[in-house]
Amino acid sequence: MKLHNLKQFLLFLAPSILLFASCATVLNSPIQKVTITSDKNIKIISVNKFEYQESAQSDSDHSRSYYVFRSFMPLKVNLLVDSIPKSIVILPKNSLAFWLNISFSYGLGMLIDKDTPKRYAYSPNNHIVIKDSSIQLLRFSPIRKNTVNLTISPSCLNSFNINAVGKQYKSAGILGIEGGLEYYYHNNQYISLNAGVGTDILGEHFGQGYYQSGNAAYLSIRNNKAFGNFNIGYGLSTSTFRWRGENRADSIYSSQSLNNTALGFSFSAQYRLGNYISVGAIYQPSIVNTNALTSFNYQHFMSFSLICKIPLK
Repeated sequence: MKLHNLKQFLLFLAPSILLFASCATVLNSPIQKVTITSDKNIKIISVNKFEYQESAQSDSDHSRSYYVFRSFMPLKVNLLVDSIPKSIVILPKNSLAFWLNISFSYGLGMLIDKDTPKRYAYSPNNHIVIKDSSIQLLRFSPIRKNTVNLTISPSCLNSFNINAVGKQYKSAGILGIEGGLEYYYHNNQYISLNAGVGTDILGEHFGQGYYQSGNAAYLSIRNNKAFGNFNIGYGLSTSTFRWRGENRADSIYSSQSLNNTALGFSFSAQYRLGNYISVGAIYQPSIVNTNALTSFNYQHFMSFSLICKIPLK
């Protein structure tokens, strides 16, 4: 292709390149769904500038979904608080698609998106409460009593400090998973029963041909409380730890292993990314070793994971 023709082709292609470089313009619809819930003493009357509202629910005075136009202007919600007219605003923020321009176009798309309403997004979930005589906006509504969730949590990092032959074995790995059930015995308070495994399957190598690895399997029961974006839990756990060491360097192969069962505590912390997705960590220190002559012996298992919740009730 001649240089002149190449320049013409690039000039023809430039608008399309810029369009697809602007993530918010391409990915975001001009209208988004906003769900608003409220405490029982707060009645949702209307939302300014909404396009249309979903069909009314049985508790429609306290839970409604609206489709609203994206804008740089705050979204005003009109309320009745104990029969007194009130209002609160939901502030817009830059959408995820707007920030994706940094990865996909090194920020070039932000120049295209900066003047379009599509760059903005309102929080999709909003809960209105009265605290200290003032109206406040929370990200999530309370999780109701008698809710039951199934949880699946693949881990991205595991940490071990477990008994080995003549020492403590400290290591980390990336493979593990936890499953569990949650039962909410009160709004935002629940009991969780969990079972999980973790391993540093890659192990550690010391010198020529010496290899060791650790594994953990556990059961835990925790009492948990959800507040705002966070969940905190505490309880008890029982764990089975296994260490294995192999010497493959000598002409005669040799190996050692040590298994033990331990009792201890279980602590968890989670940060909610959405209604059914969280990231979290567990820390399970074990202090009673049922297999050792010395019963009190510290070991621990830690894990960082993505938590997926599937509502069963």
